[in-house]
Amino acid sequence: MSLSYKEVRTFTPMGKWNTRLVADWLCMPLSPFFSTRFVEWKLRPNTITLFMIFFGVMGSVFFALPDWSFKVTGIICFYLWYVMDCSDGEVARITKQFSTYGRDMDYWAHLTCHPLMNLALWYSYLQLGRYDERLLAFVFIVFISIEFQHRALLTFQAYHRKETGTENIDNPSVFRYIFRQMYQYPNFILLFPLIFLLEYFTKIPTFYLLVGWCSFFVVGVGQALLRMIAFCYKG
Repeated sequence: MSLSYKEVRTFTPMGKWNTRLVADWLCMPLSPFFSTRFVEWKLRPNTITLFMIFFGVMGSVFFALPDWSFKVTGIICFYLWYVMDCSDGEVARITKQFSTYGRDMDYWAHLTCHPLMNLALWYSYLQLGRYDERLLAFVFIVFISIEFQHRALLTFQAYHRKETGTENIDNPSVFRYIFRQMYQYPNFILLFPLIFLLEYFTKIPTFYLLVGWCSFFVVGVGQALLRMIAFCYKG
């Protein structure tokens, strides 16, 4: 099967601006180029998810190495990681290969890569030698813990929609949309390593921006968890 870029996009339209992550807007324009080849090569969506894990792990390894060229290579791998995340869904819709455990495998891929990416960024800040190690440890442990909670929350929401047969249709305002984007991990890991490079080259202190971004995660995920607890309690 040979498909054009436009044909791939018809299976996964971009939709309205406020229905997609910032990461989607960055990577979905690229994913059809890969998806056309994957369909042509008759690759299964789960195979593409394995590619996603590979790029996430390799990106973390490269970004943790103490040289700017390795860190840039790591960032490129991070972008390919999310391109693969977009592509596996596109290929599944095109070929109608919906694996029983495809969703679980995607969850496992994120659960594997997100902590490694955070550890790579943590180690990169340690390499700078400009910040207290205990403060760095506290911020990144909080960050990783909150992200685990967010993954669990997203999984709960997905299975709840599957069980009830409902779909969450939302049309957030500009302010609400921006706030939500601040605690979506793909947005963070595609954008913040670029910000980190500013400090790597210019010594502009970016750690305080990291603390601010982490605060959005704490507030945003905390609110969502409280709503989930209230929902479960009433149910």
